[in-house]
Amino acid sequence: MAPRYRDEKQRETEQLQSAYEVIFDLVHQQTVQTLTLPVLSTGIYNYPKQKAAEILYRVATRPENQTIKTKIIVLEPTWLPLFEKLIAVSS
Repeated sequence: MAPRYRDEKQRETEQLQSAYEVIFDLVHQQTVQTLTLPVLSTGIYNYPKQKAAEILYRVATRPENQTIKTKIIVLEPTWLPLFEKLIAVSS
């Protein structure tokens, strides 16, 4: 389960990263080639968008996850610049 964001003193970063790791582990077990998922915890759980995007991007781009085509679902256009910046920095 994705964490509710409070103050970063409750290990929210580790919890969110763990939630994504579990998802990707399950995908590997099922030999799925494409994964579509939202950015977790950013709605009513109030996780800061930039931090949540960074965590998802970091997990999705690990070498072991490169074989999975990952599609990210967002409901607001404000997400696009966040992911564009992450892609540009990593290139």
